[in-house]
Amino acid sequence: MRWTKTFGHTASRVIFAFGLLIVISTIVSGRRQPDEVFPGLIVGAAWTIAGWKRGLPIIPTSKERPAALNQIRRRGRILLASIAVFLALGGLVLPALPERALFTGFVLVAMVAALPFCILALSECPYCHEQIAAGWGRFGSVLLFSRCGRCGETLRHTVASGPR
Repeated sequence: MRWTKTFGHTASRVIFAFGLLIVISTIVSGRRQPDEVFPGLIVGAAWTIAGWKRGLPIIPTSKERPAALNQIRRRGRILLASIAVFLALGGLVLPALPERALFTGFVLVAMVAALPFCILALSECPYCHEQIAAGWGRFGSVLLFSRCGRCGETLRHTVASGPR
């Protein structure tokens, strides 16, 4: 798996230290707040890995452009379908949890619900081979995943219809 190198050396060191600080403080405070240990370790590990790798991962798509566009569209459909499923899951699971485990349950449901979004956002663009949600200048189209955030190419057309 490829990783972007979007963070400079200083920023990556700060992000790495921030992640380690979260992990260490979670371990130290685990005796007082045991229900927050697992979420704290996950969040701290994510920051630590992002700082260590100096960026975010690029989830590969197919080498062939039509297949890559189909994968991206399929990931978008999975994201839309999962929204209702995870809202129902949260509505069923969270009220059944004891009050001490409510925070951990919420974080776990939120992490599982965010997974399809992260997979789609970190997918590789078949045109520029970077993350499709990499550019903030076109945030509206990136949010709808109809265009790549880096190169601006549409992700909706097929080879039969040709380039825009």
